[in-house]
Amino acid sequence: MPTMPAGGAQQGQPPSYPPNQGQPPTGYPGQPQGGYPGQPPGGYPGQPQGGYGGQPPGGYPGQPFGAGSPPPNKKRGLLIALLVLLVAAMLGAAGALVIVLNNDDNDSDPEITGDPVTLEPVESPGASPFVTGSAVATTELSSAAVDAANAISADLEVDDETDGRIATGTEPGLYGGTMDEQACDPFALADFLEGDQAKGAAWAGVLGIPPADIRTYIENLTPVLLTTDTWVTNHGFENGEATSFQSVMQAGTAVLIDEHGVPRVRCFCGNPLVEPETEDYTLHATEGEKWDDYEPTNVRLVKGGDQTLETVTLIDAESGEQFDRGLGPGQTGTVQATLRWSGTADMDLHVIDSNGEEIYFLDHPSSSGGDLDLDTIPGCGSGDTGPHTENIFWEQDAPPGEYTVFVYDYTSCDEPTEYSLQVVVGGSTVVSETGTIAESQTEGPRYKFQVY
Repeated sequence: MPTMPAGGAQQGQPPSYPPNQGQPPTGYPGQPQGGYPGQPPGGYPGQPQGGYGGQPPGGYPGQPFGAGSPPPNKKRGLLIALLVLLVAAMLGAAGALVIVLNNDDNDSDPEITGDPVTLEPVESPGASPFVTGSAVATTELSSAAVDAANAISADLEVDDETDGRIATGTEPGLYGGTMDEQACDPFALADFLEGDQAKGAAWAGVLGIPPADIRTYIENLTPVLLTTDTWVTNHGFENGEATSFQSVMQAGTAVLIDEHGVPRVRCFCGNPLVEPETEDYTLHATEGEKWDDYEPTNVRLVKGGDQTLETVTLIDAESGEQFDRGLGPGQTGTVQATLRWSGTADMDLHVIDSNGEEIYFLDHPSSSGGDLDLDTIPGCGSGDTGPHTENIFWEQDAPPGEYTVFVYDYTSCDEPTEYSLQVVVGGSTVVSETGTIAESQTEGPRYKFQVY
């Protein structure tokens, strides 16, 4: 059983916020500290200290007092009046300049309405995470994978209210992964939550399940990678309770999705997730550390599909090509056979390889490399109705030839049980069947497939 690795981000440590940038010094645009351009200290242009040019103290030259000439105080009043008009004109021009500059700023920076969303980079667990460290595979998306994801996003509906892209969880290629490595370890998360009663109860409450069903719920989620930034309602744990917040998780983040394709758990911190609540929020206002290529119009809002997935089609994180994998946390590879059912019956998955070796709960792994990594025994009367999953896989180098797969009802619990059976070979689904077995010790139909 995997264990939670040591280390990780410290619980309760919020992400760092960037310093305020782009704030001009106090004053209007283009106004240096201390006055407007061209204005020397103490007066207007061309005005020396102590008076106007050409006027000696006491009057103008050659002008005697007498009839026909206004007294000196009237001339002085006329000059003052002219000066007032000049000042008013200059101030009016300056004011007009300020108004034009402010209007330009408003036109280029429209008002943003709505509360901000919290950005969560791949490497950050966020504030107050449920788990301080988790087993997460480090898988980067190649440029080919990013291009493939962007091509899918381009065809998605744009949400008029948020500018994000509305996606249905069952859309092929909505998520990513690899054929030889799991995005995260859901079993370690189940172990942790079962060992912490307070966190387990809060976690289960967010997802609407009893705490006793945590392991069953987690073991039916599928590990994938987000291929684009995705908006969710996230939940941390603080003061003994789950705390909700709207967050955008960065492309490349490992999550667990349910059978309708909705993200339910962020692997790195164990936080439970539900669909976003877009009312009163905007993608154009954010909190937290912003990554370089964040763009509101590229953010996805995932809603659950009406139908349940049988297999999930992913974008290969390396090649950008699409491939299928079975649902649930079972390991994938060159060959993957997956059995799913609901109820308390004990159903068993069997695969016979091209060498004639039979892989099942009593005999695994095989010499050819086939292994049973999920074996579920609900138990009659246990109340554990699932859904349940069993999985057999060859990580690589499965021997070529003809294979056989079938389901065996070990204990029926006196009721018929419906099941779903899928086989993926080389990323393509080659068997997808459903059936019903009503009696114990009964084998279902056998299905043959080829490995090349």
